[in-house]
Amino acid sequence: MEQWIRDNFEIIENGWKNKNYINEDTFEVNGKTLAPISFFVNNFSVELPVTLEKLKAKDLDDKLGWYNHFKDWKARGIIE
Repeated sequence: MEQWIRDNFEIIENGWKNKNYINEDTFEVNGKTLAPISFFVNNFSVELPVTLEKLKAKDLDDKLGWYNHFKDWKARGIIE
């Protein structure tokens, strides 16, 4: 899943400092929002191909607030 993110989004090296003060790579979610790659992998890792349905199934109630990003990715052809 990490490689899929790196292949499909702009990566910002060391763009995030985690709670242990360790820098992590981030990716541009929608052109202006950054997210740590590790956060996304930990919460939304699915088997390829990545689909809207698979991602939404990881957070059925959208408690993490990613549904709109997923819908945008589908509209842009990033996911199926």
